[in-house]
This record gives sequence, C-alpha cells and structure tokens, in this order.
Amino acid sequence: MRHMLGVLLAVVMGAAVFFGAGWGISRIMALSAAGQNIGTAQGVPALGAVLGTGLLLGILLAAPGISPLGSGGGVISCALFFTTSFTSSDCSSPRYGRA
Repeated sequence: MRHMLGVLLAVVMGAAVFFGAGWGISRIMALSAAGQNIGTAQGVPALGAVLGTGLLLGILLAAPGISPLGSGGGVISCALFFTTSFTSSDCSSPRYGRA
C-alpha cells in the first residue's frame, strides 16, 4: 500500500513539474523578454507556480516515510520537459553563442 501511494505521489509530482513549473518558467521567460519585472501582477502567479512545485518536491524529499518513490516523478517529468521543449534545449546549448 505504501508503494501504491508513492506511485500516486510520483504522478502528482510529475504533473506539477511538467505543467506547473513548465508554465511558470515559460511565463517568467516571456515576461523577461518583454522587459517586465517578475513582481508585477502577471509575474506573481508564475512565481507562485514555480515556488509551489519546489515546495511539493521539498516535502516529498524530506518525508521518505510516506514513500521513497514519491519524488521520482519530478525527475522523470523534468527530463521529459527539457527533451520535448525545443526552446529549453536550444537556450541551454552553448553552441549558439550564449555563454
């Protein structure tokens, strides 16, 4: 039963990283490109999504008594996000002159 809960928490963490943090980061990058501050009314929900995802990951990492599988979904979904998003892999590549 403990590992069933862990798999469920891994799915929740995966969805939080893939959708919540993915949306937040893309929104923050769009605000930055537009020259706006993250403290504006448009930036606060994006910052909240990223911070909420980090808080959920921290809770799942700090409480392995629930299940050690719970935080694994975040790693998998983060890898999926960076491999499926062309702009993320494009920006992190050093061959485009962005050092």
